[in-house]
Amino acid sequence: MTTVINNPGNNEGGSGFGVVVIVIVLLVLAFLVYRYGFHRSAAPTANINVTVPNPTTTQ
Repeated sequence: MTTVINNPGNNEGGSGFGVVVIVIVLLVLAFLVYRYGFHRSAAPTANINVTVPNPTTTQ
């Protein structure tokens, strides 16, 4: 009688689903950095007005 040994495959023919998930996660992270990282620096800054006495007048 002949003994047949079936070895499991090495899973090299994957569907690439993991790569798709990684690309989607990277796109979401890039959007969040763009939205909340770069635009925060474009926020309006405080306007500070200082009154300096006129040096031409004497007291």
